[in-house]
Amino acid sequence: MKHTKSLLTTAVLSALALPVSAVNLYKDQTNQFDIGGWLDARIVNFDGESQVVNGASRINFAAVRQMGKGWQSFAKFEWGVNPVGSSSLVYSSESRWLVKSNNFLSNRLGFAGIKHNDYGELSIGKQWSVWYDVVGGTNIIHVWDGSSAGTYTFKSDGGLNGSGRADNAVIYRLPSFYDFSLSFQTQLKSNSAKTVDVQLAEVDANDPNAVTQIKFEGTYGASLKYQATENLKLVLGANGGNFTATLNPGIYEDRGYIVGGSINYGNNWYNPGLYFSANLHKQQYHDVDNAGRIIDDAMGLESLISYTFDNKIRVLASYNRLEAGDEYKRFYQQEFKRQFMAAGVHYIWDQKSKTTLYFEVKKDFSSFKGINAEIESQAQSIDKDGVGMGIRFFL
Repeated sequence: MKHTKSLLTTAVLSALALPVSAVNLYKDQTNQFDIGGWLDARIVNFDGESQVVNGASRINFAAVRQMGKGWQSFAKFEWGVNPVGSSSLVYSSESRWLVKSNNFLSNRLGFAGIKHNDYGELSIGKQWSVWYDVVGGTNIIHVWDGSSAGTYTFKSDGGLNGSGRADNAVIYRLPSFYDFSLSFQTQLKSNSAKTVDVQLAEVDANDPNAVTQIKFEGTYGASLKYQATENLKLVLGANGGNFTATLNPGIYEDRGYIVGGSINYGNNWYNPGLYFSANLHKQQYHDVDNAGRIIDDAMGLESLISYTFDNKIRVLASYNRLEAGDEYKRFYQQEFKRQFMAAGVHYIWDQKSKTTLYFEVKKDFSSFKGINAEIESQAQSIDKDGVGMGIRFFL
């Protein structure tokens, strides 16, 4: 009975990792096919400029097939959609002030797998990482979602080193046992599969030959979840892998990793009542600063608290912080401390479809003080105060 309860808990948690709303297109005794996602359009005032921008809109298709004897196969495709056109703001499709893309469609997810209650779940493809098991609880604010949890690394979706929507990933999730759930992940990539141009502190940043190409040839990750009560969940996790930096001339090799944990209260952000999530981590060679320089080591914290009233009004507040360590400060003679608070009010117009009107503000306390005024200015161009409001319509 205890084992059955754990399996049901795993099923509920797996469902919560999917979009909160989906439409069933077809279902029989063997097959089920759903469409999900959302359209989010918002007005954002950032650095004195107001624009209409995309709010990480996406569309996905998910299929499940019963294979008999307790087995089922599944597949999912998801694309990011930019319905509002281009914007001069450096505002990505991930609701992050990083890079601009004018593509109407962009790949977000694409994976397939098999599952059995007694043997666990195996999935292959581009998919949410096991590190996201740790930090996903704070990544749900609409406008000012977290940028300090080590998820969207190297100014991308975290696919490169497997901490966000991991590329070329294989994930195995064991069956739950006494409310514990253990998962493992690896990325299987060819030597030239993924690279990114960055700068390393190990070479002279003023040397024109210091532009470096980082290549992760494969990463590994694991997460351990404990469902202490119906509402309380604790998660530990790690992700890392060896990388090669191609200098001009020469190479540099090292290991990048992130390790941390989280505490989460409330199993659904849309249910009335209290919701809380906080995560803390340590990272090494895991991400870059706003100027594209790889961070030797850093500590990060993300937190979110909200309360949804019976009248469908949700109030929320968050605090995020990512601070580089002493090695970064020593070499660059520069401080990197991304730090901000956000607050907001949401109105969940329709509790069933989750259609939401929202207003959020951000107050930035970041610090990038150092001897290089140009780099300091470049870093500060992203982390500033802002206001956003919009509507999110779920499929």
